[in-house]
Amino acid sequence: MPTVDRGCTGGGGEGPEFSSDGGKGSGNFLALFSVHPAGFETMIPQKFTIGQLVDFDTRIEPTPRTKGPYQVLRVLPADDEMKPRVYRIKSQAEPFERNVNEYEIVAVG
Repeated sequence: MPTVDRGCTGGGGEGPEFSSDGGKGSGNFLALFSVHPAGFETMIPQKFTIGQLVDFDTRIEPTPRTKGPYQVLRVLPADDEMKPRVYRIKSQAEPFERNVNEYEIVAVG
């Protein structure tokens, strides 16, 4: 049986309410919620957003690469919860994209 996650609760404990009548009190409301299968774990939020500028962490062992910054193009789907999140990044100085683990990069600025 799926469980229902109603997010944060409003005054009545029914979840967030948004009046469809502009707050005039007709009693109609829209409740936002999501349905998850039983045992579903909440995803860990990603550290970097698409479009954000990043560079390689200087504390990690250096490998031959172009000096950044790099732009985050996408976040790749995780194969396993225990593996680090992988990002697809690109530098304007290179004609190709790179896959990097989350721990290998830091935000620029």
